[in-house]
Amino acid sequence: MNTARKLLGAGIWVTMTFFVGVAFLCGYIVPISTVSAMGYVHDTAPDKYNSYLSPLLGIGCYLEYDLSPMDAARVTAAGQKPSTVANAIAATKWIQRTYGVNIDSGILLSIYQYETGSGSNVGSCDGIKKAKENKALNPEVEEKAAKWLLAHWKKHGVINQYIKSDYSGYTGGCSAGEIGGGQFIPSEAFHRCNDGLSKSGDRTLRSCDFWDEKTTMHAIAHHLYVIGYRAGQSDQKKVEKLYGWNHNQDYRKRLVSRSKRINNAVGRTDVITYQPIENLEYGISPQEDARVTAIIVLDTIGLLPEGSTWLEAPLASENITVVTQDWKEDLGNGLWHPAIDYGCLTGATIMAVGPGQVVKISSRGDFGKHVWIQHATNVFTVSAHLSDISVVEGQKVQQGQKIGECGSTGNSTGPHCHFGVYKKGPNEFHYRNDALNPHLYLGQCGPPPDETG
Repeated sequence: MNTARKLLGAGIWVTMTFFVGVAFLCGYIVPISTVSAMGYVHDTAPDKYNSYLSPLLGIGCYLEYDLSPMDAARVTAAGQKPSTVANAIAATKWIQRTYGVNIDSGILLSIYQYETGSGSNVGSCDGIKKAKENKALNPEVEEKAAKWLLAHWKKHGVINQYIKSDYSGYTGGCSAGEIGGGQFIPSEAFHRCNDGLSKSGDRTLRSCDFWDEKTTMHAIAHHLYVIGYRAGQSDQKKVEKLYGWNHNQDYRKRLVSRSKRINNAVGRTDVITYQPIENLEYGISPQEDARVTAIIVLDTIGLLPEGSTWLEAPLASENITVVTQDWKEDLGNGLWHPAIDYGCLTGATIMAVGPGQVVKISSRGDFGKHVWIQHATNVFTVSAHLSDISVVEGQKVQQGQKIGECGSTGNSTGPHCHFGVYKKGPNEFHYRNDALNPHLYLGQCGPPPDETG
């Protein structure tokens, strides 16, 4: 941290510690004596400290990626930009973690470089107009998707030189209104955002700013996942699958050929993930000013919490066979599913998605064997239909800790884990009325963006 930041923290200690305790989401101010107590909790109960403060301050919601000095030098010598390679690798890790499949970073870099010169040429035309004029596209679908994206960008405060200040349009590609570094037509950009990025725990990705390099890499990776491209496929199969990216076969062959060269040059490179605090901004809102001040002061005095996010799912990706029923899936007769059902083999490990305390275990009712956990953000999770339970009531659990095993107990037609998130606990919850969208919590940090999903 630079000297100016240190002086700021020291010089405003007495007055700014009031902001440290500002529960800026609720508007309460904590007295100065609380700061000493915070230090005590930070040292004696770090898990509780991190799991409570991280969501309030949004720590871990903005992640950036880099390479080690040695890897950066090797990548640079190969003609690649280290930060771009880091973002590509991070995107492949996100796909592997979320969907359990492998996509190589070389293909992401090839597409990014060929489509827009690594983001240097993203178009200069009226995006909506060009998308509507392209005769190969459905103008109504593209316009609807573009307006959805503009509303999403406005909601998430995306500001850049390509989006009109009143969010009435954007500057894009001159062929079909292509958007950002990946040159997605509006309808594809909508799917990348709605189906993938908006469910990420990273707020930058969640905003779907396709002109941001990190977001572009993740969007390309998600598109490749959807069209069936995989790292382990033969060159011929990759070319075939890339038809879902571009119909020109010669272009697809060039992408595959270049991706192989990049993969060989980059080699076994890994990324360093960190929480940036140098780019915090004042003046956005009083609430954000309080958050920024709290982060700066806590960082200065060594009490900044570590980022805390929930797991992407209550099972490791390799243990999920299929999602048998998703959130709000129509069950007929006006009923909908208030949870996510993860298909899994009997005996597969079921984990706590975040730190918390077991408040109920039971073997009764439609849930069969199930476990309720109360989390620091005062929401509850339930994992049901287990074959075995590995915890006891009152036990404190950590993120990733085994709480049971996949099964088919209770009202179940086959082995799966019924995973629900609730705003009320096991003794007062309503099965549907109190259910929360798990997608807004899994893999997330900070308060969910909304409760309308």
